[in-house]
Formats: sequence, structure tokens, C-alpha cells
Amino acid sequence: ECAMTLNGAVAAIAGPGAGKTKTLIVRTAHLLIKDVPATSIMLVTFTNKGSDEIKERLETMVGEVAQYITAGTFHSIIYKVILKANANHPYLESIGIDFNECTIFDESESSTLFEEAIKQLDKDTQEMIDEKRWAKKIEEQMAAARAKGHTAETYAREMIGFGDPSDVLYRVTKDAWDQYTLLCRSANGIDFDDILVVANQLMMRDPRLGQELAERYRYMMLDEYQDTNPVQMRIMDQIARHHENILVVGD
Repeated sequence: ECAMTLNGAVAAIAGPGAGKTKTLIVRTAHLLIKDVPATSIMLVTFTNKGSDEIKERLETMVGEVAQYITAGTFHSIIYKVILKANANHPYLESIGIDFNECTIFDESESSTLFEEAIKQLDKDTQEMIDEKRWAKKIEEQMAAARAKGHTAETYAREMIGFGDPSDVLYRVTKDAWDQYTLLCRSANGIDFDDILVVANQLMMRDPRLGQELAERYRYMMLDEYQDTNPVQMRIMDQIARHHENILVVGD
């Protein structure tokens, strides 16, 4: 039923080994058989390996046309079709990233920049971070906040100044986050978390982009839905809300 339902919002929830990915592939093949252009289909996975596997299985089923489907991870698709495709957008220029020449930092490079950001804070703050062993907590605060789509500024507005016992940690996190972002921008680079945050901010500021992407990608499918975080879903929703042709499969 899921594979044959081509329009509207569809969720397929089942346990491991139940055939969720196969359902997604068969549904995609059915769309192609029904003359939906391959270029109108977006298929989002969580790993490059998963994306390659789906493309290979689709090509076996429907032939070379499968190569024209936009399939990939959240980060790769969002970077390509939202950020790089709008590299000259005023908002992206305003935050100091040139996506025509941008570097994507891997986990190791991000960690190095984060350590440098801590070192550039004032001496008293550095001593407090060392004494309280807060470096890991600061990274965790940033990761959790960015998974929700927060920038350093929106994080500060939500967390700081309400009498919480952890208020000092939140303030230090904001300072470290600002310094880390400054270092990233100075290197004209972006890490994986920030790809999602910046794309979400861009689309919120310019809803026209969601409409344009919805016209291009009339059918959207998301694998491993249970692993989707709020900012990933928010970006997809800003596209899918215009046509509501979205399928999610998950455990």
C-alpha cells in the first residue's frame, strides 16, 4: 500500500528487516513508471553507503534513469541544493561565508578549531573550563542546540538569564560558540552541524526558496526517519509543505 500510494504524506513504520528500504525503492520505481521525472525525486538517507546502495538497487530495477534522482545524505543534499545553489544570497553573504569556495570541516578539523576557540577565551574563563572540566559539556551544549536549529544568539536568548543553576555554563558556551564560529568564518569553512543550521536560517528568512525547491522536487522520501533531528525535519518541512508529497520510513 505504501509503495503504491504516490501522493500525499505517508509514514511507514516497521521493525528492522521488515523491508522498509525495499518499500522506498519500489515506490520510487513506481513513480518513474508513472512518468514522474527522475529529476523531480529527492531521496534522503543518513549515510553515503546507504545512498549508493539505493541508487544501485534502483538502477538494477529501472535502468540508467535512476542516476538522475537526487539521492544522498541530509548534509550532502542540503549543502548542494540549498547552500551552494544560493551561494550569492544576501543572507549567506551577511554571515561571511562564500559557498562558492567554502571548505567543509570534518570532525577532526572541527575539534581542532573548537580547542583553539577555547584557548582564545579570556584567562579566567579558560581556568574555569579546565577546573570544572567543561570542554566536553560545552561541545554537548552546542551539538544539542544546533540539532534543534539554534544559532549562538537564539541559544543565548533561550537559555541565559532565567536563574538556572547552569547559567554560567550557558554563558561560557555562548562565548566559546561565538569564538568557534569566528574561526570557522575566518577560514571560510563550515562544519556538518552548521550546514543544517545555516540552511534552516536561510529558508526561514526567505520562504521563496522552499517554494522553488518544492516545484523542483515534487516527491520527497526520507529513509531512517527515527534518526531525524528537529532541524533536519524543519528544513524538509519547509519544502514539503508546499505539495505534501513526502514519504518517511523508519523503525
